[in-house]
Amino acid sequence: MLDHSMKSAMKFLITGYILSSIIIQIGFIAEIQEYLSVWCFLFGLYILRKENRIFQLSYAMQIVFMFMFIFSKILLYITPLQIPLSLTWIIFTIQSIRNLIILYGCHLYLPSINLVIVMVCEMTLIVLKIFFQSENIHIVFALIIILLIITVGYQLYKGLKEAEHCSLKNNVSKIPIGKMVSIFLIGGLAISIATLYIWPYLVYKYTDEKQELTVDYQLTDTLTLSNGWKGDIYQYNENANVYVFHYKGKLPKKCSYIEITPPYRAYGGYLSLDYAYFGNGSMNYHYDERYSNGANDFLTFGQQFAGYRIYINPSDDTFEAILQYKENFEEESKYRSEEFVFNVCYYEYGKINKISQQQVIFQLDNLKWRPELTE
Repeated sequence: MLDHSMKSAMKFLITGYILSSIIIQIGFIAEIQEYLSVWCFLFGLYILRKENRIFQLSYAMQIVFMFMFIFSKILLYITPLQIPLSLTWIIFTIQSIRNLIILYGCHLYLPSINLVIVMVCEMTLIVLKIFFQSENIHIVFALIIILLIITVGYQLYKGLKEAEHCSLKNNVSKIPIGKMVSIFLIGGLAISIATLYIWPYLVYKYTDEKQELTVDYQLTDTLTLSNGWKGDIYQYNENANVYVFHYKGKLPKKCSYIEITPPYRAYGGYLSLDYAYFGNGSMNYHYDERYSNGANDFLTFGQQFAGYRIYINPSDDTFEAILQYKENFEEESKYRSEEFVFNVCYYEYGKINKISQQQVIFQLDNLKWRPELTE
């Protein structure tokens, strides 16, 4: 049976701090570290929660952190959504403030812990975590981070030695591990149900009624693919064309949202969006423009446009999309054979990462659509 003393609490806090500070990116080790760190902090702060208001605040912040942590993992594992940058910032902020408060509280009980050293080291670590990515951090800064973590760890170890002679004001008979795990699982289940079944009905937004698209240029070619997508070519002027891609049909499944990548030219070329409509045939849906830089970092630079995300009413069974692009041709390459490719992903309502994908390909030859190849 565990000895629920100051020494036991310090062991939990030191273990949680080390696990959350030194991440081993090998297989599932990093994931296991995150979960163990959450529980170690929770157990340690549970033992100390009645000692003073500092530890009470730390314990409350750890509970909030735990549920934010659960929510982020649900987004990561049971939905195709990326963890929002705002949520990442919130989790990081709560974690950072919690660590500072815990260090201050430990110093009040265990004066052998040098408050100035641990505070300076921890705040320096926070700044370094904000401005440097773990994937490409320079070896010098990596060594500085390790040195700072070792310094804080050593101060906590000094406190652990002193804790052997320190008694708690309020003794804890046992840690209700079963109750905590039950709350953790029930909370995760509740958040999962809300994310899969309730959230889709709250995020979609109709903007206004559909406005019919009118193109006042000469139509030079049209093609309807077997998947229902239609492409029209209009001559804007002798050096530029306008392309209109249109789809209207029944959804394959009940969906939460749809993602469409922007059409790209297989042989290069510049396309500028002139008009975009996503709706159910009568009403416009609000849509988000998604950007990606290949990482989910605090500071994101050099992002690239990744496509459109349309949150739809799960009760709608019809989807319509219209995209109009204008393209400028270089004179010497205007008769080049090319193809326009984009992808449509339908994310099924109430399903875990269940996606129906559709690839749309229009092939162009001498400014005319090439007939679709059929098997």
